[in-house]
Amino acid sequence: MTDVGTIASAYGLTLVAIAGYAAWVLRRGRSLGHSLKIGLGADTNDRGPAPDSPAESNPDPAQP
Repeated sequence: MTDVGTIASAYGLTLVAIAGYAAWVLRRGRSLGHSLKIGLGADTNDRGPAPDSPAESNPDPAQP
């Protein structure tokens, strides 16, 4: 291997290692978020609407 090949393979290996670690971190975070029912993928229907959401206020403005 030439010096260019060695440098290119080292950069490639580093990029693969960082991408693998990033994928592992994201997968782990989503797993934890799902088990704690927080985050974007959480099903919030079991907790009900937020107190200041329009569902808690009067749904028909014509009625007092």
